[in-house]
Amino acid sequence: ILCDVQMFRNIENCYIDSPLGNNSPLSAVSISKENTVGIATYDGRSNLSKFERRGGGQTRLENIVTFKAHKIDPGQNGNTSDLKILYPIHAVGLHPRNRNTYFTAGGDGCVNFWDIPARNKLSFFTCTNTPITTAKYSPNGKLLAYAYGYDWAKGIEGSKSIKPRIHIHTTQLDEL
Repeated sequence: ILCDVQMFRNIENCYIDSPLGNNSPLSAVSISKENTVGIATYDGRSNLSKFERRGGGQTRLENIVTFKAHKIDPGQNGNTSDLKILYPIHAVGLHPRNRNTYFTAGGDGCVNFWDIPARNKLSFFTCTNTPITTAKYSPNGKLLAYAYGYDWAKGIEGSKSIKPRIHIHTTQLDEL
């Protein structure tokens, strides 16, 4: 099943505003078979929305949930400052079989699995505190392929310190 082509027939060269606001540069986007779109920002937020057809043939995004996904609060995980540390999100996506599960992967080296109806984090795994630069589920959802490497968040100084690698994560039932 592909996306509902009828819904998008008249939106060529049409732009839809980001549900995360105009002041946050977008860093990742994905779309599911059910016309659900996941987006993410460089400041660690992610949104899941559904395309809805409105009167007059207009298509817009209807918000489902927004997560503050990749951040470390003051005093948490070695953060000794009084400020939150925000990490960019580089990949987002819905599980291909379990449509209640959404993932985000980011510059903090974590992949977070989210329960959409409950609006909370189900589980996560960390990849040696190395930025995860992209990720995608296999068609059956049993595997999550992801790559880590330098994401340029710290400028050129760190560009030679991380060797890029590709990993395959076997999705566990407790993550879903």
